[in-house]
Amino acid sequence: MRILQSKICVAAMKSDPSSKPHTIPQRRLKEVVFPREAKSVVPTNEDGSFGRDGRDSAKARSRRSDKRDQQSKRRIAHAARTFEAQVRLSARLLWHREATQESINGVVYDVVLKASSQHWIVIETTISRDLAKVREDLNRLTLARMHLLVSRSVIAELYIVLQEPPTPDMLATANGVNVQILSLAQLKCRLFDFSSYQTYRARFPFGSAVLPNSGSRDNLAYVPVTYTLAGNEISLESICARLLSGEQIVLTGEYGTGKSRCLQEAFDRLAARADNSFKYPIAINLRECWGLETSEEIVGRHLRNLGLSGLVDNVLRLLGAGSVILLLDGFDELGIQSWSDDVTRLRESRKRALRGVRQLIGIASGGVFIAGREHYFDGNVEMTTAFGMSSETPIVHCKNEFTIPEMKAYLKSRNIDRQPPEWLPRRPLMVQTLSSFDAQTLKSVLAASTGAIQFWHLFVKAFCKREARAQDDMLDAESVRRVMQMLARMTRSKPSDVGPLTQTEIRSAFDAIIGTTAIEETRVILQRLSGLGRVSTETDDRQFVDPYLLDGFRALDVDSIVSVEDKSCQRERWSNPLRPMGQMILGDLIGSRSREFVIFAKHCVAHGNSVIAGDIAAAICASSKGVSDFGGLHIQDGYFFELNMHAVEPTNLTLNDCVIHRFVAPRREGPNFRLEKCFVETLFGELRRSPPYIVNCHVEFQKAASIPIERLSVGQRVLLEILGCILEARQHRTGSAVVRRRASKVGSDRIVSRVFEMLIEEEKILLPPIGSKHSGISTIRLNSEARHRARDLLVDMDLSTDPIWVKAGAVS
Repeated sequence: MRILQSKICVAAMKSDPSSKPHTIPQRRLKEVVFPREAKSVVPTNEDGSFGRDGRDSAKARSRRSDKRDQQSKRRIAHAARTFEAQVRLSARLLWHREATQESINGVVYDVVLKASSQHWIVIETTISRDLAKVREDLNRLTLARMHLLVSRSVIAELYIVLQEPPTPDMLATANGVNVQILSLAQLKCRLFDFSSYQTYRARFPFGSAVLPNSGSRDNLAYVPVTYTLAGNEISLESICARLLSGEQIVLTGEYGTGKSRCLQEAFDRLAARADNSFKYPIAINLRECWGLETSEEIVGRHLRNLGLSGLVDNVLRLLGAGSVILLLDGFDELGIQSWSDDVTRLRESRKRALRGVRQLIGIASGGVFIAGREHYFDGNVEMTTAFGMSSETPIVHCKNEFTIPEMKAYLKSRNIDRQPPEWLPRRPLMVQTLSSFDAQTLKSVLAASTGAIQFWHLFVKAFCKREARAQDDMLDAESVRRVMQMLARMTRSKPSDVGPLTQTEIRSAFDAIIGTTAIEETRVILQRLSGLGRVSTETDDRQFVDPYLLDGFRALDVDSIVSVEDKSCQRERWSNPLRPMGQMILGDLIGSRSREFVIFAKHCVAHGNSVIAGDIAAAICASSKGVSDFGGLHIQDGYFFELNMHAVEPTNLTLNDCVIHRFVAPRREGPNFRLEKCFVETLFGELRRSPPYIVNCHVEFQKAASIPIERLSVGQRVLLEILGCILEARQHRTGSAVVRRRASKVGSDRIVSRVFEMLIEEEKILLPPIGSKHSGISTIRLNSEARHRARDLLVDMDLSTDPIWVKAGAVS
C-alpha cells in the first residue's frame, strides 16, 4: 500500500511541479484506488450522525438496532402479559376459583388455583413454540408437584398452556411426566365450546332475517348499509367495535328495515374475532322467550332449543365476566299480558313483560345489542328504563329505506344487474322479496305494464306467510291477510289516513274474521303484527306504518265488499279514499266487471258513502282506455286523492261538490260528463280553453303536463327529456352534451345511451351527431320527417302506441 501511495504522489508531482509531496488520507485513498469499495465505507463522525455522503454512522445504526430490540421485547412482553391474563381468566371461570400468580418453594408460577386444601391446579403459560422452553416449564412444574406433595400433602394438577396447539413432540414429552399441555383455545373450549354453539346457531334464523319463500335463514351476502346515531351515520363495523369495548346499544326501526339482518351480520363479525377477543356473541330471538321471567330461563331456553343445554351454567358465568356479547332481537315481541286504557298501567305491563330481559342485561358485563320496533315504547326514557340501561345509552336507528346506490348494490349482489323499477318501494324487505323471485317471475314482473300490481300481490302473499311463521302458526297466512284487510277498512273513517286503531278494534277484527274470541296469547300476537305501529306516547293505539300496504289492503277490501254485496258498508261514512296504487290494484281486480261495480257505486251514493263510489270510478279510470260509460253515476260530496282520466273518454258521469287533489284531464270527453262546483288542487293537462265539462270549479294549480311524470318508467322519462330538449332548441338541433346532461338527471348513463341508440339507429327520429362526440361539441338534430311523431310522443305519453314508447318503457 505504501509503494502504491508513493507512486501516486510521484505522478501528482510530475503533473504539477509546484505541488508539494503529501500523503492522501487512508479513507480517501480507498475511494480513489478502489472506487467499487467506496460504497462500503462507513463515516466515522464522532456524534454518530450521518456522514458527508449521507450514510449512517456505525454508532447510529447500533442505536437503532438497540431500539428495535427494545421495542420487540416490549411487544413480546405485552403479548405474554395479555396471554397470561386470558389464561388466568379462563381458568378462574372454568374451575370457579381465584386464579393468581403464586410462589411455590421460591419459584413463581403463572397461574395457581386452590380447588381445595389438598388439590391445587398449577399452570405455566408461554407464547413460545420452542420445545426446549416447554421442557424447561415441565421441569419447573415437576418440582412444584414434588414440593407440594412432600411438604404440604397437596396433589397438584399440572398444565402448560400455549398460544398455539402443541406439536406431537410436545404432547409426548408432557404425557411422559403426567402434565397436560394444550392451547388457550382448547382451554377456552373446555369452558365454552363456542365452535359448537356457532355451528348450531347458524342452522336457525336470526329473528325475521329469513328468505321470503322458504322461511329459512337468509345466508345471502350482506350489503353494507349505514345506520343513524344521534342524526349521524354509523356503520356496522363501528357498532361492532363499540360492542367489543363493552357498550350497550339499542337498535330500533320499523318492520322490514333490516334489524334482524343487522344482528345476524354483527354476530358473524363478532364470532370471527371471538378467539382473539375472548368475547363470545350469543344471539337470542326474544320472540321465543314469551313469559320467561329470569335470565336463567332465557339463556336456558335458547341453548336447549339449540340442543346445547349443558352450556347454560358456563354461559351465565361468562356473562358476568364480560366474555359474552348479548344480541337480543325483538324486544317488542315479548308482548304485554294484560290490557288497560290507563297509560301508567300499560307502561308497568311493558316493563313487567321485560323483567327477564332486564335481569339478563343487568348481569352482563360485556356488550349488549338489543333490537325492536321503535314505537313499542312511549319514548326513549321508558325504553331504557325497561331494559335497566342508562339514559345515556346510544340508540341506533335503521333507515326505513335503502338509498338508490344501496338498493342497486343489493340487487346486483342477487344477480339482478338492472335499473330498479320506479314503482319498487325501497324498504329493504320489499327489495329482498323482489330479489327472491325465480327468473321467470322476475322477468314477468319487471317487463309487464302491470308489474307494480303483480309485485304488490306477490309481496303481500310473502308478507302474510312471514307473519304467520312469526306468530308460530297460530294464524295462517290467509287469516293474516283477512285481518289486515279488515283493519284497513276500519281506517277509512278515522281522522288520520292511517289510523288510529284501538286494541279493542284490533281484537274485534280478529273475532269477525276467525269467528272466535281472541284468547290472551292471541291478543299478544295481534299486538305485534307487522305493518302496525304505535300512534303516540299517550296511548297504546296502533296505526298503519306503511301506506303502500294499507292502500292495497283497502283495494282488496273494496273488491270483497262488492263481490259479497256487503250493504252495511254503503251506509258507512268514509273519509279516506284510495291512493293511486290502490286504484290500480282495484282497477285490475274489477277487470271486465265494471258494470257490476258501477251499480254498487250508485247504491253507495244513495246511502251516503260517496268515498267508496269515488274509489270505484277512479279505479275504472286508472285501468281503462277509450270510452268508459259510467251509466249515469252521479257522485255528490266525493273525495279523490287522484282522478286520472288521461287514457279514458268518460261518459255519463257527474261529479258534484267533490274534492280532487290531483285531476288528470281527459284528452276527449264523452257526452254527459260533468264536473260541477268541485275543488281541484292540481290539474294536469294543457287546456287552451275552458272545457264545457268544468262548471263553476275552483282549480288551485294547473300543470301543462298531460300526466304526472312520476307515473312513467325511467326509460320513458329519458325519452321525453331528450325529445323536449331538442324541440325547444332553435331549428330543432342542439349540442349532444347538453341533451345528455339533461337526460342524465332522469336516468342512468346506460339508459340514456340506450334511448339515444333507439332514437338514432332504430327509429330514425334523430339524425346521427355531427362533430366529435369525444370533444363534447357534437350537434344532434331532429329528423324533419319525424317532427310530428316526436310531438305526438310528448302529448300522448302513455296513450302512445308508437313502437319507441313501448321500447323505452322496457328499458331498465
